[in-house]
Amino acid sequence: MADVREREQFLRFLRGNRPRPTPIDAMVAAADRWLKRFLPILEAQLGKTQYAAGAFGLGDIVLGCSLELSPMLKYDLAPYPKIGAWLQRLQARPSWYKTV
Repeated sequence: MADVREREQFLRFLRGNRPRPTPIDAMVAAADRWLKRFLPILEAQLGKTQYAAGAFGLGDIVLGCSLELSPMLKYDLAPYPKIGAWLQRLQARPSWYKTV
């Protein structure tokens, strides 16, 4: 059954009748747009301070828990070296793995 559906989608693609994006595609695209807008701001902030709001706080925990998933989601943070260093600082905290 899946082979028939895949073949049909491929033939529609060749004819120029591309399948409509699925809701998950729209969510991924929206998240990508948000990250491209937000990550440069965080990168700039971390160029001035060690943590998101200056001193370690709840914002670091919330953001760190989310951005820590980037390798699993195949989202490249390499263009943001300060964010990478900040994540390493968070992960080096003794309390990080006890609570996260």
